[in-house]
Amino acid sequence: MAHMQEEPRRSQSAVEFNPVSLYQAGQDIVQDIAQKAQEIFQALKLSQLPNGIATGQRNAQERINKLKDLLNKVEVLFKQLRVIYNECQKRVGDVEPNVNTLVPILKEIPNTEHEQALKSHKELVLQSRKKDLEMKLCMKNKQLETLVAQMTDFVWDINAALASPYGS
Repeated sequence: MAHMQEEPRRSQSAVEFNPVSLYQAGQDIVQDIAQKAQEIFQALKLSQLPNGIATGQRNAQERINKLKDLLNKVEVLFKQLRVIYNECQKRVGDVEPNVNTLVPILKEIPNTEHEQALKSHKELVLQSRKKDLEMKLCMKNKQLETLVAQMTDFVWDINAALASPYGS
């Protein structure tokens, strides 16, 4: 019977994990950590200070125990994550992958003549629209300039009238 129990243990310890399964396990642990952190914040949000009543003290102690339990679970998850991280670093080493091999860059696909003709037509339409808008902008700027000049003259006239001895 003891021989039967040792055999599964040997097979479990002899199991090799590839880096992808380690990364997946690490990702699962990170998600668990995030979930536990959310539970901790929710528990803290709902907690109230003890008010001196026996039931209030008991509830506060229950919340404290729950928070301690959640924090212990998060600590264990971080330790597991560290073990997985170290194992991944051993397997991968200091090899930095070439960025170009991870995400290949596609060369520009040559456009057909029809696409180029459409593009040039769109460019012509946009250039025409740009010229029209620039002319309108210039006209509005001149109108504003004229209006500012008139307002300045008007303010000078008012100031002159108020400063003259006959104005008041």
